Amino acid sequence: MKQIMLTTVRFATMFLLLSACSPSESQIATVIAQTQAAKPTLTFTPEPTATQTPQPTQTQTPTPTPALSDVVNQTYADIELIDYQDFGDNANLSSFSPAGWIADGEKLYTTSDSSLEINGRNFVAFYETETISMNKAVVVRFKFPPQSSFTMGLDGIRQGQRIPAFQPGFRSVSMEFRTSPLAFFNSEQNRYYTRFEGDLKLIPDVWYMYTLGFAQGKQFIIKVWDPENPEKVLVYQKQVDDMTNVNIFIMWVDQNDKLFIDDFTIIKFSELK
Repeated sequence: MKQIMLTTVRFATMFLLLSACSPSESQIATVIAQTQAAKPTLTFTPEPTATQTPQPTQTQTPTPTPALSDVVNQTYADIELIDYQDFGDNANLSSFSPAGWIADGEKLYTTSDSSLEINGRNFVAFYETETISMNKAVVVRFKFPPQSSFTMGLDGIRQGQRIPAFQPGFRSVSMEFRTSPLAFFNSEQNRYYTRFEGDLKLIPDVWYMYTLGFAQGKQFIIKVWDPENPEKVLVYQKQVDDMTNVNIFIMWVDQNDKLFIDDFTIIKFSELK
């Protein structure tokens, strides 16, 4: 009995202690509120929308427009550029001929200074991409080594093909250089030479300018000048009724000789001035 009473007293004492230590409902609510206030506020930040960077547009390097000489502007009216080559893209590519150029013999190649070399191994070189019909002209720089002989001019074509020399229908108007320049007309039946007007003397290893134009009425004009002294000009102008209506620019070089050209240009014009 005594033992039961002692147990009851201990239980009652423990209950009172627990009741005294337990927090009230108001205290619990206060703690919860403080805990909620202490929590950091979480905010949702949307990820940035991915934007596609546009790919850079590839642009071709434009072909430079040649600055035409005053001599050219004084020769032709209403000039329009048709074709131009400075041979800079072909330097030292000995296994390739520049675009549009055909050689009877070895392939043409450009030198380290980006000029086109025609030599005795090629013998004949011509440009087939753009023909020279009425109111068109060729403008080109050229130079030659000592003792070289060469011809620069127009040969007639038939059905899109160059008429071989001395074959029926063959016609040619050109400048031929053999120690001095002469204007030259050639066909399968006859040929004749004419001196240029002017006192320019061509010297080896010097760059000169050349133009040959084909105008209405089958008028041909050839001019050669020194770009450093443009007042020094050789001129030949003549009507050549036998010439074909469509031609190609062509160069002939004697065996073991050389000719160099650069800044090859074809223009269109309305009339000779």
